[in-house]
Amino acid sequence: MDLVIDTCMDRDIDLSRTDADCAITLINEPLAGYACERLLQDAVLAVCAPDFARQHRLNGAPHRLRDVAILHDIREEPGMD
Repeated sequence: MDLVIDTCMDRDIDLSRTDADCAITLINEPLAGYACERLLQDAVLAVCAPDFARQHRLNGAPHRLRDVAILHDIREEPGMD
């Protein structure tokens, strides 16, 4: 048996274009024409350093996250191609 692991973030899985027999991917709905099996449930959590939480008074007040820029898409930054 040969095993090749290919990681990708910005492309959709299309097994008809590869020699691969299977893929593990993050999708919301089963792909038409493929046998799909849910492997796990996702959980999305906001996580920060303790100093960041103290600085923004987040401990015990998660509603304050609305006022803090916590996610940045580095692909939007100039020179980050």
